[in-house]
Amino acid sequence: MKFNPVTEVHTAELKSMVTPDRFSTGESNLNLHSKDQSHHKASRPEAVMWPVDRREVSDILKYANEHHIPVTGWGAGTSLEGNPIPVRAGIVLDFSHMNQILEIREEDFQTDVEPGVGYAISMKHSDTKAFSSRQIRGHQPPLAG
Repeated sequence: MKFNPVTEVHTAELKSMVTPDRFSTGESNLNLHSKDQSHHKASRPEAVMWPVDRREVSDILKYANEHHIPVTGWGAGTSLEGNPIPVRAGIVLDFSHMNQILEIREEDFQTDVEPGVGYAISMKHSDTKAFSSRQIRGHQPPLAG
C-alpha cells in the first residue's frame, strides 16, 4: 500500500478533530516522538496528536485510513523493540491523555484500561483492590506500549 504524507489540507482537517493544544507539528514534539528506548534508527512523524477518548481515536483513524496516512500509537516511548517509531512518518497518536482505569474485575483478575494507563497507576489502583502484579520494574512504562 502506498502511504500519503500529511499535507496542509490534512493538517487543517486533523487539527479540527482535537483541541489546539492536542495537535502538534512542532520540532520538539516531532523529535520526541521519533525514537523509543531501543537501538533502532529514529524516524520522525509529520504530526503528533493526543486523543482523549475513543471517539477522537476513531475519527482520526477513519480520516487517516480514507487518505492513506500511516498512524503509529505511542504509549510512553519506553519500548525496547522499536514499536512506537513511526517508520513511515504520518501521524503519531500519543495516548498519554487516555489514562483511566475503566473496570477492575476482581473475580477473574482482569482490568480494563485505556492505552495511556501506566504501570504505576495500575499498581496503585490494584493495590487498593488487594491484588497486584509481582513484576518489579525500574521505570514506569505504559501497559499498552
